[in-house]
Amino acid sequence: RISDLLVIRSPGNQFNDPNSSDVKLTLSSKDGISITMCVHRQILVAHSRFFAMKLSDRWSKQQLPPSSSPYIVEISDCDDVEVYIETLMLMYCRDLRKKMMRHDVSRVLGILKVSAAIGFDAGVLSCLEYLEAAPWSEDEEYRIASLLSELHLENVGATEVLRRVSVDASNGNNGSNGGSNDEVLLNLLHIVLEGKDEKARRDMKTLVSKMLRENSSGNDLRKESLYLACDGCLHK
Repeated sequence: RISDLLVIRSPGNQFNDPNSSDVKLTLSSKDGISITMCVHRQILVAHSRFFAMKLSDRWSKQQLPPSSSPYIVEISDCDDVEVYIETLMLMYCRDLRKKMMRHDVSRVLGILKVSAAIGFDAGVLSCLEYLEAAPWSEDEEYRIASLLSELHLENVGATEVLRRVSVDASNGNNGSNGGSNDEVLLNLLHIVLEGKDEKARRDMKTLVSKMLRENSSGNDLRKESLYLACDGCLHK
């Protein structure tokens, strides 16, 4: 699968093109996988704050003449090398939305995590747009809420996705998935308590308040869970 990603390129796409690239990027995973590909400094710097910082200073200190070998960059301990490669490929893509439609929710969540980590804003927005429109399973809904709570993306367009998470959870309150709803609510509560964007916090506060009212007649959200969430925030 990884080898296929490195070989298949659409016409005009220079990803992993050894003839035009000026950077050799090696990705290593925690389980021992190591892949080297040919990429372009100009594209990485233009799309990723992480690579802009990593390459700008070191590049200026080590200016290489055109005839020299490409600059070597190594990224270690990648959670998923394949997802990291697919995220880099998106930087070379002209239509991110079209490209994203080929993936499932699980893969988009992986791309979202990598995009957020390397400061690839266009990738983050494309993932959020996909998640806002795509159908979810109950398990995927929980994973979406958990990841968004972890990444704190409210100020870059995640509010609408979180709004949909809260609506879906509210619609399921009369079912048998109380434990799942409990965890979704707590994830949303953490976003309200820890979020940095004031407007996004106000929007999410309204949604969480509505969900708490709708849960007031049941036992879906335990008082201990609410206490621990608030107490943990106060002691950070």
